[in-house]
Amino acid sequence: FELLQVFLNGGLNELKSWQSSHAGAAEKHGLDNALLERKIRLLSLAALGFENIGHDVPYSTIASTLQVDASEVEKWAIDVIRAGLLTGKLSQTTQTLHVIRATARTFEAAQWVLLEQRLTAWRAGLAGVLEVVAGAKKKNDQVTATVAAAEGPAQKESELEAPVVQAAAA
Repeated sequence: FELLQVFLNGGLNELKSWQSSHAGAAEKHGLDNALLERKIRLLSLAALGFENIGHDVPYSTIASTLQVDASEVEKWAIDVIRAGLLTGKLSQTTQTLHVIRATARTFEAAQWVLLEQRLTAWRAGLAGVLEVVAGAKKKNDQVTATVAAAEGPAQKESELEAPVVQAAAA
């Protein structure tokens, strides 16, 4: 149960603490300690990404979270992307990972608040787009009305000229 709690809420430090206080428990249950560490690193990076959706996360922050050398960050980022836990773009020039989407490890009150903030921002953005579209439509309607008003009398004159030309030809 304690190990499940580590994977639900903890990180590498908590896993190492569990491993040291439960020596031999992983082997007893047929678990590979190296695989457990790999999985907790992937989950930790996904959790870090979830906290930073839409932002750039420096390689140094990722390296610190995963307790790896900065040169290994890209390998871990690619692994977490392959696992489907995170979507993002690596930038070697700025040494950052831009997080586009990430999976939450848990979905509790804090995640609901974050989701509400993101949806509110998204709604405000869409309202801005709708305002621009409505403004463009209104301007288009005004231009169409102006053009129709300007073409209206000219069109009527040409309609009047047609019978006169036909009568003269007859």
